[in-house]
Amino acid sequence: MSATTGCPLYLHLTPIQANAFFRFMVTKLGEKPRMGKDRMLLQILERIKQNKKCTQLIIDEAHLIDPHPLTDLRLLISSIDERISLKIVLCGQDSLRDPLSRASQTDLAHRINMHFALHALSDVLTARKTSIPSIWSLLSLNAAHSSMRWRD
Repeated sequence: MSATTGCPLYLHLTPIQANAFFRFMVTKLGEKPRMGKDRMLLQILERIKQNKKCTQLIIDEAHLIDPHPLTDLRLLISSIDERISLKIVLCGQDSLRDPLSRASQTDLAHRINMHFALHALSDVLTARKTSIPSIWSLLSLNAAHSSMRWRD
């Protein structure tokens, strides 16, 4: 992602405890983590506020994430004001729906604006001697339009 579109922050160590998740996030932001989850939350918000562009928090393997960090993500989102630009992308397998469908995660689930599922390519498409860019140009728009669910 280029510097003109935003500040990406890629997190991939998701099967860790909530405090470790915040420490990892603070470290990826280039800061030394403070003691206490509340201080780290404030540290994250301060650092994101310093960014001139939107911060994109990309959480890979999110289906492995413990419920407590999900609750903390909701707290992070709830702490955002109009001066802070943050987008969160949860990437994971189909089982990611399970923790998000729990009653304890209802508030977080309501804050999700877009769902997208990218399914495996068929055997026919996989067997074709087609370059990846042309596969994406043919399939990505169709898949995006048929799989996305928008919420108001």
